[in-house]
Amino acid sequence: MGPPFAQFTGTNHIPTEEELAEIKKLLLPDDSRLAAIEIELEDLAQTVEKLKKEKSAILQKTRHLRALSSLTRRLPTPIMEAIFIYSIPVDPISPISVGDPPLVFLRVCRAWRNMALEMPRLWSSFRVSVPLQLIEEENPTKVASFQSELSRWLDRSGSVPLEVEIRQPQFPEAAVVATVLPQACSLVAENSHRWESLDFEHYSATWQVFEDIDVDSLAALKSLRIMAGALWSTGWPGYKTYSGTILFLYNLLKAPNLARLQIWHDGRTIPKLSELPVHFGKLTSLTLGCHELSSPSYSAELCIEFHEPMYIFILEMLQQCHSLQECKLSVLLHVGDSHWQSDQSSDGSTLDMSRTVSVPSLKSLYLEGSSTQMEMVIQNIDTPVLHELHYYPHYKMSRHSYWPIVNFLRIHGQQIQTLHIDLPALSDSDFFECMHSCPNLKQLQLGPTAQMLRDSAPESPPLYIPLYRRTTDPTPAFIFTDEHLKALTPNEDPVDGSKCLCPHIEILRSHVKSRVSPTSVLAFLNAKARSQKPGLKELTIRQLPTDFPYVNVHMHAGKPIHEDLEKFVEAGVNLIFDTPGCFVPTPFHGATLPKIGYETDFGSGYM
Repeated sequence: MGPPFAQFTGTNHIPTEEELAEIKKLLLPDDSRLAAIEIELEDLAQTVEKLKKEKSAILQKTRHLRALSSLTRRLPTPIMEAIFIYSIPVDPISPISVGDPPLVFLRVCRAWRNMALEMPRLWSSFRVSVPLQLIEEENPTKVASFQSELSRWLDRSGSVPLEVEIRQPQFPEAAVVATVLPQACSLVAENSHRWESLDFEHYSATWQVFEDIDVDSLAALKSLRIMAGALWSTGWPGYKTYSGTILFLYNLLKAPNLARLQIWHDGRTIPKLSELPVHFGKLTSLTLGCHELSSPSYSAELCIEFHEPMYIFILEMLQQCHSLQECKLSVLLHVGDSHWQSDQSSDGSTLDMSRTVSVPSLKSLYLEGSSTQMEMVIQNIDTPVLHELHYYPHYKMSRHSYWPIVNFLRIHGQQIQTLHIDLPALSDSDFFECMHSCPNLKQLQLGPTAQMLRDSAPESPPLYIPLYRRTTDPTPAFIFTDEHLKALTPNEDPVDGSKCLCPHIEILRSHVKSRVSPTSVLAFLNAKARSQKPGLKELTIRQLPTDFPYVNVHMHAGKPIHEDLEKFVEAGVNLIFDTPGCFVPTPFHGATLPKIGYETDFGSGYM
């Protein structure tokens, strides 16, 4: 039997007087209980308020005792100093923000202030620019305060080596910039004897200071990074005359103990590299990069305006680099190049293979730009200890041919452990040949870089191929398929005689168009999990069809939404599957975890 009046629930029934009296009678016990609850709640609220006041009084009374016994107060000075050091932002917007380390340490307490002021290393990173508020307000008092803070910062650094960054402000043409930035650079130049690292954007307010720097004061300088426009003055017919910058930097390039050198330019002109006043024999890391190369606005027809191809400059330079271990080069067209050139020099003669240059210590090589020029480089260098290769020909800059890189891997592939290549029309046979030549690979990446996929859609390889190939029946674009994945899948008992070409792979990234099945993906993951070799760390497959079941995989309540992948995620494998319309940089790993990968950080042409 249901509760009273249940038959009227959900209807428009209007109770009669007798029914209302009955309902009130039924509600009376509950109403009485509710009233009692309200009284009890009021009493409890008064008790809670009383307890809160008592708690506050006790905390206030014991505050000084708790402060005396706090863990922070008891930490040894070396640990506090380490915490201070590691709290410094890696790439701060401005070093003069009072809310950021290290300046914020001066405002916490007397002990922290004294500790920070007695730590020269805390002030050894010096970033020079002009804050936006100074540009907007142009207040002479604030400008003077800013300049004083720069001086105090350098004073606090004592005599320790300095890491200096000089950045062009947001509005470089502002009047206050022309005054403040040269003065700040002059202040930095007075401490050139302490420079260990110098990283700056070349700007009229900076080169005037550095042009006359004393070479003898640069003995401590180990690392130099220059962000410039045109490196060399030119008046080539049809081109605007640019004011070259490299001449103003000669004294910096002469630093006697320079080990790391990065020069980023806009691709318009470069000097003859081997004639730069650099001690190439002492360099362990060298980058000559074009910061416009990956920009959507970059013109593929832009040529280096010298009578010799750039690869000749590069080979002459590499011939001097006996200690070089890391090298990144943007290899550009020159005015004598054509899209059809591959195995000839600028005068039409066949390449002289006797000019092979040995780079005995080179471990990591990154080439990008003109395929014709890159091919000349790899055909004419010997790299006996190379274990990392990045090979990124520009899609539209020149015609691609694949036998040079295939042959290079045939010779040097046994020692290569990290291979990143973007070959848009690589045939299946050439792919298998490359993998067969590199049995010790730990990391393989196919296609454009993740930054290119993220920042700007690359030129479509299928559009490129028929435009520059000599045949009317172009080779189809390379597509990563089940056949390719199967060749990389460990096979413990191969019935068909198949063998895993690269059994040591721990990181596999496909950024090309991919048409793999979920079955092949799971077979690869399961085989790597069972393998006795080092475990799989990452599997990335991009440009998948939209109906691929694992696309845009993400975590839900701590587990992947696909049960098929759960055990691999729990084992620590980073899995990324996406379509051309989406980008999932880290679906399973937070930004605070260490970066996965064996690749060298060659730096970037962007600030």
